[in-house]
Amino acid sequence: MPLERIGGLNPVAGTSGHNLVFEQGVITGDYPADTISRRAALPYQTIWEKGGIYVVYSGQTSDQEVARLAREGQADERFMDIRYVLHDFLKCSGATFSTPRMRELSAIDAAAAASNPRIKIAVVTDREDVLEMVIAYLDAGFPGFELRLFATLPAARAWLQGNSAA
Repeated sequence: MPLERIGGLNPVAGTSGHNLVFEQGVITGDYPADTISRRAALPYQTIWEKGGIYVVYSGQTSDQEVARLAREGQADERFMDIRYVLHDFLKCSGATFSTPRMRELSAIDAAAAASNPRIKIAVVTDREDVLEMVIAYLDAGFPGFELRLFATLPAARAWLQGNSAA
């Protein structure tokens, strides 16, 4: 059976005779079930705004997702043009982290800050576990991006835009 265009998306090419189709972020086909890896939806949404990145976390998240986001953002060609990263944890139901991973992320961010020192980081949360994760990041002691915590999104945006000394 030949591959066909489904849902406006192209099928995967070069599939060694297996009928694979990429649709809505999932590859399906006639492989045995144990050979197809399906990536779960990420617990955050990244929105590139004029001047920065707005990240909305939902559900359970961890230091792994925060580190993945940092890698993706820092590898993006737009990284040198951004001035802020706004982490919104208000819809997050929980966060897990390890101090060593947060120390590693802090060191990586310190190196990235050498490339673009204008970036400010705002974290919006009402969760104790997210606060503890941020404290572990800051306690690592690497001089990197300026970071502040906020209880509301408007307060964070005001600080990022330079309208508040909060």
